[in-house]
This record gives sequence, structure tokens and C-alpha cells, in this order.
Amino acid sequence: AWFFYRKIYFPGVFFFLMTFLFSVMASAINLVLNSAPDEVFKSYTVMYQYIADNISTFNTNIVTISGVGLLGGVILRIFSALFGDWIYRKTALESIQKLKASDDEVQSDIPLALRLRKKGGVNPFMGLIGLFALQWLVQIIYMIL
Repeated sequence: AWFFYRKIYFPGVFFFLMTFLFSVMASAINLVLNSAPDEVFKSYTVMYQYIADNISTFNTNIVTISGVGLLGGVILRIFSALFGDWIYRKTALESIQKLKASDDEVQSDIPLALRLRKKGGVNPFMGLIGLFALQWLVQIIYMIL
């Protein structure tokens, strides 16, 4: 959602899709937990203890997919935290260079500073859309499974 908020749409779509994929993969463990008794869901501690006690009886493919999804999600978040600002700056510089190049080619009635202000900045609406879409899509997929 941060990428959409900062108007970096191409990397935003990439991170959105990867986060969505890893979230769906991580929720695969819920397929195993559907057959668990109700008292397992009283707290996370009880649920995790149930998983640890019964992991040998679970389908190994589901456990593997869920583990890869959890690990991939963590790695993706670390990567976006470490390189998000760099991606933002790189995209902003490319956008500024394109606007300056177009300013040299065509004399525009709109000043460069005004075009830069319009092109830059943030889009809070897209940030919210990205955040809520991700949360809702994962829940919808979980309900379908």
C-alpha cells in the first residue's frame, strides 16, 4: 500500500501480488486446522501448541507451502523496508528526467514546477485501496478454500 500511496504503481503492483501470493500460501495451514477441535482456537498459544504437537500428522505439502508463504512474506517485508525508499527515489528521478526532457522538446504553457508538483506527491486514496484490497482478497480466498 505504501508504494501506491507514493504513486509508485509498477513496483506497487509487484509487491501487492507477491504479498497476496505469500499470504494465500501461509493460510494453507488453515486447511489442516479446519479439522481441529474448537478448544484449539481459544488463544494463539494453544493453537501453536496444537500445531507443534500434531505436525507429524499433517500433510507435509500443506505445511511446506505454509512455511514458504510465511518465510516469503517476512523476506518480502524486509526487502521492501530496506529498498523501498531507494525504489521511490529512483522512480522519482526518472519521472523528473522525463518531465524535463519533454519540457525541452515541447514548450508547454504549464510551468515545469507545477507539472512536477502534480506528478509527484502522494495519493492517500490509492494507499487505502491497496491496503484494504489486500486484506479483503486474502480473506475471500480463505473463505473459498
